[in-house]
Amino acid sequence: DLHRVDRRQRQMCIRDSKAIISVQSDRGTEYGTYLKVQNELIRAYSDLRNRLSKERYGIPFPELEDSYKDDRANLELKKKVEDIKTAYPQIISDAEPTS
Repeated sequence: DLHRVDRRQRQMCIRDSKAIISVQSDRGTEYGTYLKVQNELIRAYSDLRNRLSKERYGIPFPELEDSYKDDRANLELKKKVEDIKTAYPQIISDAEPTS
C-alpha cells in the first residue's frame, strides 16, 4: 500500500534527517509499482522541505529555489536553499532486488 509506505518514509525522515532510504524490491516487481514508490519518496522529501522552508523563511521551497535560480549571485538565497537541503538531504538508494 503506497499510502503506508509514504507515511513510514515521512516518519523516518522526521526522526532522522540524515537517514538514507534504501529501496529494495522483488525481481518480480512491476516497473510501474517501482516508479510509484520512487515518486512517493520524492514527494515526501518535497513536502518536508516545503514545510520547513515555510516555517523558517515564510516561502514555499519551490519558490525559494526558483528565486535562487533567477539570482545565483544572491548569497542569502543560496544559504537558505542549502539550509533546507541540508536539513532534509534527498538520499535514496536502490538495494539489490530480492529473488
